[in-house]
Amino acid sequence: MAKTIKECSRRLLYPVIAVIMVLSLLLVPAVAPPVSAAEVNSEWGKVDTPNMDDWTIAPGSDAYMPALAIDGQTIYVIGTMWDDKNGDGWINKTDDEETARLWKTKDGGATWDDITKNVMKEICDEVYGSDETIPWNNMVAWFNFITASMFDTNFVALAAYLGDVYDPLNWEQVVLVSTDGGENFELLPYPIRDSSAGTNLTDIYGLSISPEVDGVSNIAVCGIEDPDRSVCGGNVSQMALLGFAAPNGDEEGRVYRYQTGSLVSYWEDAATGKPGWVNGTAVTWVYFSTKFTDDYTILSVTHKYS
Repeated sequence: MAKTIKECSRRLLYPVIAVIMVLSLLLVPAVAPPVSAAEVNSEWGKVDTPNMDDWTIAPGSDAYMPALAIDGQTIYVIGTMWDDKNGDGWINKTDDEETARLWKTKDGGATWDDITKNVMKEICDEVYGSDETIPWNNMVAWFNFITASMFDTNFVALAAYLGDVYDPLNWEQVVLVSTDGGENFELLPYPIRDSSAGTNLTDIYGLSISPEVDGVSNIAVCGIEDPDRSVCGGNVSQMALLGFAAPNGDEEGRVYRYQTGSLVSYWEDAATGKPGWVNGTAVTWVYFSTKFTDDYTILSVTHKYS
């Protein structure tokens, strides 16, 4: 079941019309940087990575999304790994369980550390009253997106679903951030909701971190508001057969923003009702301009179900 549930992160596999939207928070036009033509390497080399020393990454693990930091050597990877409960060095998929994992390397993939416990500690403390007896699988269904800042190697943001992995109807989408390379995480306010706009964001498909401006960094997330969880969990039987579920028409694409280090301690709907915004079924990509400190621009890609 956990294997098929992960497929719903594949950006809603149905016929779409893609629309690129640009949101300029200060209505200042962005200046396109010059494009340089660099020759692509003509050869590829095989590297034995990631390793499995000391069961850090067990056989049969799934590493499905990396985030490369600006130093070119630090990489964060999310995935799932089977727990060897009896410690015999073998995976028994009947008795053992698959859990969400976060790995990190600081040497370009030569060696890896499992830093999942740092994420789980924050979730356990903030959501489950520091009850360490609760299994990870009952706290977090899985990690579904990760990104690293283009401007700070130690700044990483992670999207996770709270809840039992086998109960997708009751999953709760959350975002956690770390500013010290994953040693400590902060759980941002949840649900991801803007009461003044009357909207929610139930499923994240994209995540981006802006450069710091006057001590404030912006976190942007995009995805859908899916009231009855028809896409990611509402129709479990269909997901088991197809790996995803088709939308039923009540989904809306969303772009949200959160400011770390500011006095504003809530999520803001950065799209709905804003001039020029075109509503769609989903927003599958969001990115801050590399000159965000000058133009305050967010780029997003929306999809309209047809």
